[in-house]
Amino acid sequence: MHNIMKWFYRTISETILNQVNSRPVLLLTGIRQSGKSALLQKLFPDARYITFDHYQNSETALNNPSAFLNSFTEERIILDEVQYVPELFRELKIIIDKDRVIPARWILTGSQKFVLLESARESLAGRISLLELNTMGTNELRDYFKPDNIQEILWKGGFPETWAIPGINIQLYLDDYITTYLEKDLRSIIQTPNLRDFHRFLRACAVRTGALVNFTEMARDTGISPNTAKSWLNTLVRSGIITLLEPWFRNISKRLTKTPKLYFNDQGLLCRLLNIENIDQLSANHHSGAVWENFVFNELIRIYGISSERNLFFYRDHNQVEVDFLIEKTEEVILIEAKFAERPGRTNIKKAAASIGTADFKGICTCRVPEKGVFQTETSVMINPLLEPLSGIISL
Repeated sequence: MHNIMKWFYRTISETILNQVNSRPVLLLTGIRQSGKSALLQKLFPDARYITFDHYQNSETALNNPSAFLNSFTEERIILDEVQYVPELFRELKIIIDKDRVIPARWILTGSQKFVLLESARESLAGRISLLELNTMGTNELRDYFKPDNIQEILWKGGFPETWAIPGINIQLYLDDYITTYLEKDLRSIIQTPNLRDFHRFLRACAVRTGALVNFTEMARDTGISPNTAKSWLNTLVRSGIITLLEPWFRNISKRLTKTPKLYFNDQGLLCRLLNIENIDQLSANHHSGAVWENFVFNELIRIYGISSERNLFFYRDHNQVEVDFLIEKTEEVILIEAKFAERPGRTNIKKAAASIGTADFKGICTCRVPEKGVFQTETSVMINPLLEPLSGIISL
């Protein structure tokens, strides 16, 4: 961590410290620059740190993974960006099974989530703890800023460096991030994509935030085939840049076939692709509602226990009655609307509950009400997630 940078406490820290005592290996995934290596070096200052972003390290590990791993004598080793050397997973299994020591000696990080999870589950099932680090949310920033300033997260996003380095040019940082991501990570997944077309595709995704995925439209706007659009979107999902949110149905099998919605996993990337550079521009932009919805989505997935792969959905019926988010619980559902207004009017929460056919629901309207607190309305509670943590009213 550079000495001019402020250190921000990450809420996942306690979970990491607990998990290293329960498994021989810990894998921390998250998109590039979310703060994985900085956090681990902060939590484990005595650990040996090796990054496979350095060509020599990755070449050495690829040529002889067994010798590479057995060369370490330290009690704890951090191996950064391990997606470049998937061969290590099988060798780690052999080493661990010879001497299954707990707490974890091996701590791994990587920015290609699904590639890594596949390798980890195949080779290290029962031996590895899997965690994900998102970019920072309001819960990690709220205590550092006045209420007016916290609104910056809506367009600035949560990359730690953009908050920690005084005077940083956010637009240049995000432009560099997009370029680096395109040139470095994508070429390892997609065979020589046309980077100019791919940048247009990113913008096509941005203008469809919170909307149903339509590969035909995205392909038309980018000048590529629908199959290429599908492949490129899958790459963005695998890399953690985008999440696809599935619709909720009582019949679980239907969730595998219906059209998902698209969200960016960082507000800054989304707003940069939409050319939004401050709160005034956001307020005047016709995508402001979608940007706010994306923000609420990001706040939800940062609550421990909520996952788009398990219990977070959206709801829409054949009459177009819909709510932005639905959290499925054993005994009830939580229905959540995202409204950019400070004092929104009626919501679809009551209609959606009737459509689902349940009286066991909790309604939440997330909006920009300027006061802290949770306010009761006729069918829901009203809350501003910038000022009040959603985790306080969502219990799992």
